[in-house]
Amino acid sequence: MTGRDHALRVFERAVEEWWALAAMLDAAVFNDTIFGFHAHQVAEKALKAWLSALDLEYPPTRDLGRLLSLLEENGHWVAPFDCLIELDLFAAHLLEEAYADLGEPIARARIVESLEVLLADVRFVLGLA
Repeated sequence: MTGRDHALRVFERAVEEWWALAAMLDAAVFNDTIFGFHAHQVAEKALKAWLSALDLEYPPTRDLGRLLSLLEENGHWVAPFDCLIELDLFAAHLLEEAYADLGEPIARARIVESLEVLLADVRFVLGLA
């Protein structure tokens, strides 16, 4: 499904996840896996909203790299969001692996900054900015 109406619905879900994520900045309260899961949700929904707003079909995937590639293949500059691909570890279907594979603490500030830029870009594409 594509189009502005679908994009707006998906974007609204991304913003809802964003507010949940914004409340999880304290690593002493929310561990990296919980933060990473919600960060992935924001990125996934925002990228799907962007694709839908451009009337571009996207596959049923949680792979942020694949969604970014679709945008890039259609002429959109997505290099600032490459760092979000690391969030794929926190996708729902891999969450158990995320608990086992975490090494370094997640770079929360960098991820939040990238997600803020992504949401602003999608707002612009949707004509909400």
